[in-house]
Amino acid sequence: MALFYQHNINADSRLGIWHITENEEFFKNGIAIQKEITHPHKRLQHYAGRYLLKVLDPDFPVADILLDGNRPYLKNNHFYFSISHWQNFAAAIVSRSQRVGIDIEGEAEKLETLQKKYMTDGELQHLLSANHSIPLRKLLCICWSSKETMFKWYQKGKVDFREDMIVSAIHEKERTLSTLFRKEKKENLTIQYHSFGKMILTYLHT
Repeated sequence: MALFYQHNINADSRLGIWHITENEEFFKNGIAIQKEITHPHKRLQHYAGRYLLKVLDPDFPVADILLDGNRPYLKNNHFYFSISHWQNFAAAIVSRSQRVGIDIEGEAEKLETLQKKYMTDGELQHLLSANHSIPLRKLLCICWSSKETMFKWYQKGKVDFREDMIVSAIHEKERTLSTLFRKEKKENLTIQYHSFGKMILTYLHT
């Protein structure tokens, strides 16, 4: 077992991170993935994410997962879920009562290079001027990850990461982000984040 982290959010919702040290054969018993996933490491990540869903909730119907592009979903089912992968880690969140989103990311130079694609100048300057001790690269990783989490929570695709999702404040002590999602209507959302070295986890349930 390589359960790296687990958190029971409430009676209906839980999340976890799996450190992938196993090969495909470990995950294959009762776990199926789409045939079009041919890259060996991506296939292993997909197996691990689906296996983790069963660890978090043994009743989760993994066999019923469908793909819409790269987005996994369930048709006509009462479970909410989200999956993310980064290097040799898979993260998942599952709930029987709340819409959810999850993302794991690693701090990387490219997040600084590409920041204008997902952050407005005003948004970033506001966060940099706030009273916190988070270095720029980690801050950008948290912001990017939080927007990936909102994107997954929204479930409908076609979201502008700069204009439709705004990080308005970061609360370092509480490890939360105040965000505004405004694709169809304005919604104030609170995203939780955790830092594991250079790996960032963000998640949302509402």
